[in-house]
Amino acid sequence: MKEPRFSRRDFLKLSSVPVLGSPLLFARRQAEAASDAATAETDFQSNWRLVPDRIWIGGDYWANPMEDWRIREGRLECTSRGGNRNVHVLTHALSEAAGTFDVSVRTGLIEDGPNGSVGFRVGIHDEINDYRSNCFFGEGVNAVLRTDGALLLAGNVQQLDTPLPLEAMELHLHGEPDGEQYRLTFSLRDEDGVLLHSINASVNADRLHGNIALVNNHIAQPNGARCWFSDWRLSGSKIAHHPKRRFGPILWAMHTLSDNRDADGHVLKMSAQMPPLGDADGDTVQLQVHREGAWETLDEQPIDPKACTAHFRIAEWPAERDVSYRLIYESKTLDGAVHQDSWGGTVQKDPVDRPLKVAGLTCQFHTGFPYAPLVENLAKLEPDLFYFSGDQLYEGNGGYGVVRQDADRAIINYLRKWYMFGWAFGDLLRDRPTICLPDDHDVFHGNLWGEGGRPMPEGGDTSTTVGYLQPLEMVNVVHQTQVGHHPDLFNPTLTEFGMKVMYGDMVYGRVSFAMVSDRQFKSGPHHVDTGDGRADHLTDPDIDVADLDKPGLTMLGERQKAFLEHWAEDWRGADMKLLLSGTTFANAATHHGNYDDFLIADIDSGGWPQSARNRILEIARSARAFHICG
Repeated sequence: MKEPRFSRRDFLKLSSVPVLGSPLLFARRQAEAASDAATAETDFQSNWRLVPDRIWIGGDYWANPMEDWRIREGRLECTSRGGNRNVHVLTHALSEAAGTFDVSVRTGLIEDGPNGSVGFRVGIHDEINDYRSNCFFGEGVNAVLRTDGALLLAGNVQQLDTPLPLEAMELHLHGEPDGEQYRLTFSLRDEDGVLLHSINASVNADRLHGNIALVNNHIAQPNGARCWFSDWRLSGSKIAHHPKRRFGPILWAMHTLSDNRDADGHVLKMSAQMPPLGDADGDTVQLQVHREGAWETLDEQPIDPKACTAHFRIAEWPAERDVSYRLIYESKTLDGAVHQDSWGGTVQKDPVDRPLKVAGLTCQFHTGFPYAPLVENLAKLEPDLFYFSGDQLYEGNGGYGVVRQDADRAIINYLRKWYMFGWAFGDLLRDRPTICLPDDHDVFHGNLWGEGGRPMPEGGDTSTTVGYLQPLEMVNVVHQTQVGHHPDLFNPTLTEFGMKVMYGDMVYGRVSFAMVSDRQFKSGPHHVDTGDGRADHLTDPDIDVADLDKPGLTMLGERQKAFLEHWAEDWRGADMKLLLSGTTFANAATHHGNYDDFLIADIDSGGWPQSARNRILEIARSARAFHICG
């Protein structure tokens, strides 16, 4: 799928159109939002000294980017000398009301660099001022110490001429209203709290509302410093507390419910998405249901150390009624205290007695993140099922680029972008089944001809070369996180290259769904002559597209073709069939890039290879299937 070209402002205008529908889900979301109104408990203090060593720094924070931060020996550490590394506190923010505030932190230098700085960013907000979008698009007031010896506050600079205790020090920012402005004081103290230097500045009051963050190298330039942080504190009457903004450790969950039409009856499949935890953290998640006034544990499953998911399969599910569930995760801090976190919702009864309402979504580029008007409108419509047809994320989502080679780091890089998807849609998904099919951008490709999971030849690129560039371990994590909650796969055998597959069926609401991957097994462009330029975009008006259709080329591959042939004849429990795929099985694009960049053909589309595509359409036609695609 191609990267969307809407600006953030365009998206906000388009997605704000209201819709009509049942108010039940929307009312619940409104009630939850109201319960998260700022409380009187405004003070905040970090507790990293009690946290085991790990990458994820806690549910009270969002780290940019996650892979460049860690908890180590009771301190928060930045592991990169890159620019604009920052950590936002989610549960506390600067309100729009007048009042005083204080922000302080203990910090020190791990590794110096010519562009090094350390300090705070406050009043971080963008044009919609959602605390989640503020983490990526917001701008704020910087208060930092440069490691070359200068204090910076709201554009003011004070060069210092005395040696600085960079190994260990305390930074403090105080703000108080002064008419229509705020007077700010940024102070540097030694580790004993003795004042060394300070700088003052005034800013307009309308700049001081929104998120609060720690910054490691406040400008987006390389060759900065690496610093550690501890004892981060916030206080004052302008600090607002929003406890329900905490994100994790159970980030969100997805489930499906399918009539297996055999001894297992209806089968519930559920996956709990967790963050990257440490060796000393809890390593299991429990699934509980509410029965006869009490919570009963049905199962306990381990957390996969790579995908950070726990997966559940419950047979003979009581699909004739709604069932309340919750996921439980227990952990211990270093002081021995036990903490229990939960995520819950309702598994709705199988809607066999009414028409089925499906919400289809595709291409979640971060321009509109967190898609709040869209999410609110979807809640009003109360769909029975959510279908995400691909590109749940893009390479650019969340910024800071992608990691290509190191498998472990590439996985964390992917998870950070994937978490944005759950951050936006998780509340919707807790009560409705979800089908989620990865596409090319989910595995950091612009186009993808997978040929069964073949590794990309050396020197290839992600727009024109056959195979997967990303490490196999990372691609398998993508499949596990997005498809692991799907009903039992038709044939879960790995491909010859060791890659997980994702095709299978589901019967829900007397509708039989077939989910296929239309890129994983697809033949590559090197099998045909596409002329000069990009292999996928054919622009020569004299080309005969029939020459691109050769014997032996495949679209879904023989394994998925055999599955669809079986599915087309299996009508048990179903009155209707739906085929779900990532792309349209036709070449729908007429242009790419500029307005005059006309395409004669696009072999990245589902229209190629033609004969293989036609065979799939014949099977779908025999099943009288309706096709929903991205």
